[in-house]
Amino acid sequence: MWTAYHLLSDREEAADAVQEIFLRAYRALDGFGGEGYVGAWIGRIVVNVCVSLLRARAARPEADHGGWEWGATEGRYAQAEQRMVLTAAMAQLDMQDRAILLLRHVHGLSSQEIGPVVDLPANTVRSRLARARATLRALLPDGDSLFDAGDKAIMVRLVDGEDSR
Repeated sequence: MWTAYHLLSDREEAADAVQEIFLRAYRALDGFGGEGYVGAWIGRIVVNVCVSLLRARAARPEADHGGWEWGATEGRYAQAEQRMVLTAAMAQLDMQDRAILLLRHVHGLSSQEIGPVVDLPANTVRSRLARARATLRALLPDGDSLFDAGDKAIMVRLVDGEDSR
């Protein structure tokens, strides 16, 4: 559910996607054959369903939000604004790059584990991960003015890529 939610950025659409994912997995269960990692097999179904939903969403006209002005906020609204900023930046990434970032940083998968999910070799996953981090870093506003110390640690891990898995 979380992967679908992060890829789609819409709770209701993610719930619909999860139902579709379970149906597709159940229908394709005979074709799995027990070879390989079941998590990669289901992850591939998740990515495929979410890509299909995002393509359908792109075909629908979207309302103009009038260009949000991001700024530092105080209190409980800061987290909501930070989430909106990150969601807006993530939405501008290529679908495969977004999936790689989420699988790595939200689900903690290694490049070797992500490869079968996105149908790429581990070395390509590592280079796409570096490119996605750089793109996301460029899309985000100045971190010092928007993210406080606690949230900055999360953003550093996501954007700067402190590990090499």
